[in-house]
Amino acid sequence: MPQAIKRDERVDLRMTKEEKDLFEIASDIEGLPLTSFFMTHMKKISKEVISKNKNYVEIPQTILSYRDSIKFIELLERDDEPNTALKSAYANYRKLKNK
Repeated sequence: MPQAIKRDERVDLRMTKEEKDLFEIASDIEGLPLTSFFMTHMKKISKEVISKNKNYVEIPQTILSYRDSIKFIELLERDDEPNTALKSAYANYRKLKNK
């Protein structure tokens, strides 16, 4: 028997009665409890949105060796002034964020 997924996080939604009725009708049609309906469809939609916008969203995973992780921490802790490239990248980020 598959092991149940432990879900500890919550999202509270406020909606109109009409919206709730709409979601309940759709979940009844699919034979799913409302929570399962939301989870199934929101996961699918979220993955599609991320997939379509990979140039905006990246979820990288890098595994560092012990030596590299120490070097990475040392670089983060340095008090160097930002160089021109970093300042330019930050300015571009701020422009995009404020659009």
